[in-house]
Amino acid sequence: MNLELLWLAICIVESHCNLLAVGDFNKAFGIAQIHAGVVIDYNSTHNTTWKHEDCFNVDVSKMMFKNYMSRYCIARRLGHAPTMEDGARIFNGGPNGYKKKSTEKYWIKIEKAFEEIKERG
Repeated sequence: MNLELLWLAICIVESHCNLLAVGDFNKAFGIAQIHAGVVIDYNSTHNTTWKHEDCFNVDVSKMMFKNYMSRYCIARRLGHAPTMEDGARIFNGGPNGYKKKSTEKYWIKIEKAFEEIKERG
C-alpha cells in the first residue's frame, strides 16, 4: 500500500488540500479532516497531549493518519494484505470501515483523486 499516494488522495477529497479546512459540522479539522477520535486514539497509544486543533498543522495530521493506518490497516487485523481501498475506507469509517457499505462511495471518490493525481503527473 502506498501511504503517500493515499494521503494525497485523501487530502484532495477531504479539503482540496486546504490546511485550514473545517468540516463535518465543525467536527473535522485540517487538510485531512481529522476527527477528535483519531487524536484521542493517538494520544492514548503514545502518551501525548495533542489537541484536535493541532490537526490544522499538516505534519501533525499526516502523523495521525500514518499512525491510524499502522494500527488499523494491517494484515493481522484484516486477514489479508492491506489495499488502498482498505486504507481509504478505514480512514473514512473507522477501524472497521473497510467492511462498511457506507464507505464504498468514499472509495470511489478516492479512486477519482488517484486519476487526478496521475493526470497531473
